[in-house]
Amino acid sequence: MLHGIGAESHTVATALCVLGAAPWYAHGTSKHVLVAPFCTLLPGVLGQNSDTLVPFQPANVPALLLALPIISILIASYALLVARRTESYAQIQVQLMREQAKKSEEQEREERQWAERHERLATRLSINPNMVTAAPGANSHFCLYSDVFRDPQFRSKLETYVVDLNASRTEFRPHKATPHELRLQGLRDTVADAEQLIDKYVKENPKIQLLYYLGVEPRV
Repeated sequence: MLHGIGAESHTVATALCVLGAAPWYAHGTSKHVLVAPFCTLLPGVLGQNSDTLVPFQPANVPALLLALPIISILIASYALLVARRTESYAQIQVQLMREQAKKSEEQEREERQWAERHERLATRLSINPNMVTAAPGANSHFCLYSDVFRDPQFRSKLETYVVDLNASRTEFRPHKATPHELRLQGLRDTVADAEQLIDKYVKENPKIQLLYYLGVEPRV
């Protein structure tokens, strides 16, 4: 059984009020009386005489009870908004990853195609740059390499990007292009232009057999 005198009575009664165990407690009696819930620690709960406890009238309780559902709705709405934003952000991330993966696949496929074209051209040009061949229907000879690629500057590009000249300068060998070189626009332009020049030369000189020189299949 609780008893309090003076300041101690004020402390005990206030604590009981906050905890909701006994909203008010009168000194000098062992009888406990329960009053309305939701007691709040406020000045004036106890009267001037510390032996007398003034019960608190919870005037704001109805407003609080009305506000609780509204607060719950606001919290739920905010949680839903956060969840939707998180889901939207995740979808954006997934989309970006898919686009990046697609871009990487396209880049790898493009690099493989240029690597194949570069290797094929380098193999076709693995000849003696000084090799001469007989002109069809004439008693003369000409250098095939310089006749197909007549621009000295372009031949220099071929010897930079496509083929390597051996030490004796008598044979071309395929240039092993690095992945970085295969992405260079200069290399790609050189390969494309060389392919076009070979095709053009074949069309303009159908009587010249180029199967064993530039790997061009004979026309049937």
